[in-house]
Amino acid sequence: MRSPSCHSTPSSNSNKSGPTRKRPTRKRTASRLTTCYEALESRQLLAALVSYNAGSGELSIDLTDNNDAAIVDVSAGNISVNGSIDLDSSSGGVLTAAADDIRRITVNGDVTKANQRVELNGDMSNVAGRDLTTVTIDAVNRVDIAGDYQLSNRLDVRLVGTGGEINDGDTGRIRVAGETDIRANRNDIVLNNGNNDFAGPVLVSNTEGASIVFADENDFVLASVFASGDLQVFSVGNISDSTDATISVDGVGRFNGASVNFGNDVGDTINFGSFQAISTGDVFLSESSNVVLTNVDAQNLTITTSEGIFDSRLSNIDVEQLATFNGTSRIRIGENGTDTFNAGSVNFNSVGHVHIWEDSGTSIVGSNTAASMNLYSTGDITDADTASINVEMISGFEAENVLLGDTETDEFNTGSLYFYTPGDFNVSENSSTQITETKNEAQRLFLTSTGAITDAVTARTNVQLLAQFTADSVNIGDQVTDEFNAGSVTFDTVGQFQFSEDSATNIVGNNSAGNIGVTSVGDITNVYNVDGNGATITVDTVASFSGANIDLGNEVNDTLNFDALQFNSVGDVSIAEDSDMVLTLANTANSAILQSTGTIEDVSTALINVVSVTQFVGTSVTIGDFETDQFNAGTLSVQSAGAVFITENSDLVLTGTNRAAAMTLVSSGNIIDAPEADTVVTGNLNLTGSLLNLGNEATDVLTFGSLTFDSTGNTNVTSDSDIELRGNSQTGDILLLTATGNITDFEQARTEVVTRAIFEGVDVIIGDLADDCFDILNGGAANLFVTSTGTNDVTVDCPE
Repeated sequence: MRSPSCHSTPSSNSNKSGPTRKRPTRKRTASRLTTCYEALESRQLLAALVSYNAGSGELSIDLTDNNDAAIVDVSAGNISVNGSIDLDSSSGGVLTAAADDIRRITVNGDVTKANQRVELNGDMSNVAGRDLTTVTIDAVNRVDIAGDYQLSNRLDVRLVGTGGEINDGDTGRIRVAGETDIRANRNDIVLNNGNNDFAGPVLVSNTEGASIVFADENDFVLASVFASGDLQVFSVGNISDSTDATISVDGVGRFNGASVNFGNDVGDTINFGSFQAISTGDVFLSESSNVVLTNVDAQNLTITTSEGIFDSRLSNIDVEQLATFNGTSRIRIGENGTDTFNAGSVNFNSVGHVHIWEDSGTSIVGSNTAASMNLYSTGDITDADTASINVEMISGFEAENVLLGDTETDEFNTGSLYFYTPGDFNVSENSSTQITETKNEAQRLFLTSTGAITDAVTARTNVQLLAQFTADSVNIGDQVTDEFNAGSVTFDTVGQFQFSEDSATNIVGNNSAGNIGVTSVGDITNVYNVDGNGATITVDTVASFSGANIDLGNEVNDTLNFDALQFNSVGDVSIAEDSDMVLTLANTANSAILQSTGTIEDVSTALINVVSVTQFVGTSVTIGDFETDQFNAGTLSVQSAGAVFITENSDLVLTGTNRAAAMTLVSSGNIIDAPEADTVVTGNLNLTGSLLNLGNEATDVLTFGSLTFDSTGNTNVTSDSDIELRGNSQTGDILLLTATGNITDFEQARTEVVTRAIFEGVDVIIGDLADDCFDILNGGAANLFVTSTGTNDVTVDCPE
């Protein structure tokens, strides 16, 4: 305990008496002032030991007891400590230290004592003529900078204890030309005067959640940070780190500066609990751990980490130009619902998942990679002309419109994709494209692929208007468990177009494929376009259609060209082709109208089954002419400027309007015509069937140039003009020929009837030529019955 009678400690030449305090053992090179506690306290000079070295200009202050304070001030141009400007000279007398002579201030606290503090007052700037180089403060609990301190070298501060701080208060200002090194232990660092200037690198540390705040009127450089709490830096200039910097902030790193740049050098080690930056310029952060963004405002933003990139709830990220995210694991920005993200453009790279939700349009630039990706935008999602996007697995898009890969110079690739947009989804992929997921929606869909376009087995896609496919091949909706619906569809593929729709299918525009298979639970149609151009469908090989009803090629200005055609419908089929029509494979319909600007024929393995009416219109028609093909129609109508050859594997019933230059009809059953049938054959009509019965109704019309028949039963033909028999004809039982004109036979004609022959006409002249013949095999002339209004000349005899 100090003696209550102690007042001062004299110099070596002093004659003052009284108790003295033992000084610490210390080498001293200049005069000094040493007083006891009571004397210091009475003068408010609470420092235990104050010494001044006039040679070096160093003011040294030692604190020895709890609650000791060193209050440094400038009065009348002299330096003072706790109100005293008098320093006792070791050689006797009183020495006054001028503030202009001070070069260094050193304060040494005692780590074993509590609540020791330092207060720096007065004007120690070079504007006031001072030349202070260094301030070193060690082992105190609190440092208050209330004056203007300008250091040409460095600032070193070591705080001890807890609950203290270093601060610049309301009036303090600190300017350091060299390094600033503050180790605050469990205490705060609050140097937030905007007029501060830390020109050299800054090294700071603290523990147990204490905060760090800096403000700077120029650039601010961090060299080393170990902060267990938050770090805040406000700078008029740029905020950055030095080469090989180590920055570790357990709390939030908050930065406000002209630009913010951390981790830009190879040797840097940067880690923030979370990161906030407000800047009128660029913000760059390269971190060695997960990056969590809170609020960011920047011209350009670049985030790079060996881990993931995230933003916190309620965060607000605004980037005027480019936002770049490079994360090794995951990138998740703007996805919380309560956060906001906006950037002029976006660039990302990750070996993990990328999830970016932007509260405005999203423009992707540069080279972008991800294992998987979700992009959401309240505006449009687009990419720049030179952008590349490569996603290993799935990509999801939600936006007003999506337009990616639409130029020759950009690139987009993903393992699979899904989308939701009230507008257009327009994606060109530089590889195969697969639609997946159960939530694909668009007003219009445009998919282009250098490979195949497919959908997954559980994919569901709904397009309100047009779906357009351009690829090497397309296979959409082909599984029982997938679903696809569109208002209309158009396609362009060098390979297969395999398309199954869970509603009506409407083909529009210009379409081409190597082969197509279109299946619809509704109707398959093509429509007339409002611009005056009809649909065009060009297929190199087989075009196959399966729908409730099929109506193709019947609109104005549309064009259909298939190498071969197949159809299947429980309803009506009407297909008009602008070239030769070749039917192949198995075909079914309730009714079928098949038209061609060229010929109509079937291949050797074709199967055609129509329940009601079948109509053929072509330059020539050849159906069922192979032993291995098959044709069945409820009723038949055929129109051709050329020859018609039709073989039916059941009864053949002519109906409606029938026209041909020549017609051959073959049936495994009967050949008949329906009432009101109108059949005109300019050349030969050749009939083969079990029973032949044509033209016998009052309402039907039948005319032909000549007639040939082959029947195992009766033959009953009524012509509304002449009947001229040609070639070899035979009937199994009764022959009945009725004509409004003459009944004759042609040269070399041979006609045989088993039982009876009946002729009714104007002139009936049969068998009168040298090389023709007519014969009734059972009964001969006795079974011939002729009714004529003119000449009757029938010879019954055919030589062997």
